[in-house]
Amino acid sequence: MNSKLKQAEEQKRDACWEPGERWRVLQATIAWVDSQQKVPRNSPTGCLKAEQRLLGK
Repeated sequence: MNSKLKQAEEQKRDACWEPGERWRVLQATIAWVDSQQKVPRNSPTGCLKAEQRLLGK
């Protein structure tokens, strides 16, 4: 894609966002990604889950 065309398309896309709304969506996206991460293997929660799995509870 032509760099000038790409830049023009990015400007059109950016013009559709209000700065406040863009920031809220970015924060919501980051929060969602953080919530999707698995519990670390050696955390207290991870150890309790492993214990329950091993003991068949």
